[in-house]
Amino acid sequence: MAGTPISGNIPIRQSIVSNGIPAEFTKQTVSQNQRIVSKGDVNKVLLRSQVLKEHMDDGNTILDTVDSSTIIGQIFKVSKANINGIALKLASGNVEVFDDFNDYADDTALQAVWVASDPANNDPEIETADPDPYEGAKYMNMSYNWESDPNPYIERTITAKDCRGGAFRFAIYPRITWGEGRFNFFVGDGTNYKRLDVVTTAVDEWQQVTIQVDAMVEDDADNPVDDENITKVGFMVDNWSSASENEWAGIDYIEFISGGGSLDLKLWDMGASIPVAGVTAIDDGTQYTTLGDPDLMTPASEITIPLVGAGGTRRYQIDDLVAGIGGSGALTPGNYYLITLNHVDTDVVVYGSDGSSDLYTDGFGFTAPDEATAITAIGANQDCMFHIYTADETYVVDCKAIFKASTGATAVNGINSFYEILIMRADGTVESMVTSKIQAGVMSASTWLRPLHIEEGGKIEMRFSDDYTDDVYKAYLIAEYAYQP
Repeated sequence: MAGTPISGNIPIRQSIVSNGIPAEFTKQTVSQNQRIVSKGDVNKVLLRSQVLKEHMDDGNTILDTVDSSTIIGQIFKVSKANINGIALKLASGNVEVFDDFNDYADDTALQAVWVASDPANNDPEIETADPDPYEGAKYMNMSYNWESDPNPYIERTITAKDCRGGAFRFAIYPRITWGEGRFNFFVGDGTNYKRLDVVTTAVDEWQQVTIQVDAMVEDDADNPVDDENITKVGFMVDNWSSASENEWAGIDYIEFISGGGSLDLKLWDMGASIPVAGVTAIDDGTQYTTLGDPDLMTPASEITIPLVGAGGTRRYQIDDLVAGIGGSGALTPGNYYLITLNHVDTDVVVYGSDGSSDLYTDGFGFTAPDEATAITAIGANQDCMFHIYTADETYVVDCKAIFKASTGATAVNGINSFYEILIMRADGTVESMVTSKIQAGVMSASTWLRPLHIEEGGKIEMRFSDDYTDDVYKAYLIAEYAYQP
């Protein structure tokens, strides 16, 4: 189920036992879900608890890269009969070197590719030292001079390139402060251009800058750049002062990071014995082929993870990885399972622990070239950063329905919006219900004095009957639970 769980030792506000909650339910968590409202219809918002179970939190080390010849996975041992979401730390995006400047023999060769608008004053130059290059053996020196042109630039012409959703990343070595002189980075389609300031925070040191194509400002908003056919890339002197005259900045290792892409995730049951590196293959186990909450999607053998455009490191909350809920086949507590990350169209970096200590003892991170070849442990004591959540047995102590805009405020013919909150068992049958007409944007159904019990795998379902004349366009359901650690 969608949502971001927050688990921890939050003190429960009143006596647990006196309110009907067993004494062992000593922790609390919160989960939420939302949906875009279908106007004039009955809209369902489903919510199951997400209680953190198996996990390894250290995610500061790059373990390896998922590509067309590498599967990365994590072995873990389940303690419950279901999984309701997983979190992983990934960095997405195919990265290509746009220009590392190492292949230019001399200044003349560089200037034939990076063409200056004012060659007499602003021709770029190849340098090999003072400072040392950021990467490789050479870098480009770029002038701040503005003597005959208030905004001189250097520009490279390329074969039409699809830059939609992508980003350019490069290293810059400024010799003056950003306030004394700066550049902007621009792209164009041969007719129209857009640009963004290159923001630096220090002087006389290399620093990496990322320019997202979608964030660049159009020179002419009425005639936007065709991002699918970029043919011009360059740097322009955007701001200058007397301090910038005759000064230079180094540019090195320009990369292009493609946007979007996806990654496939699979779940395998490996049985009661932990897999052995160098012996066990992925397909020695049984693939779980009914992933996904059956109330929300058609069960599938793999879950596709849409990746964030323009790359970047992210904690991905993958709520579609649901197993053992709603008749999709229970997991076996005590068995070892593994998740695999499989290449689709984008190379993806996976993060985890550095191996300095064994932070997760019931499994390990691994790689494999395919599902039939024995797995290889990534390294001693090294695991992927992962969080496994379950739809655990809980008691609902608070529940809120939040609506974007006022509900029923513009109702006609005496028709008002209304909502129902249903507590449902794992098999989908209704256990209890709250129904109310609503006229406000936030409705709270506090159940603290009479907590509502939800069995393992059960859910809360809100049915919001929308009045097509009101202004609501999104509905949220948020619940607070007590659970047993």
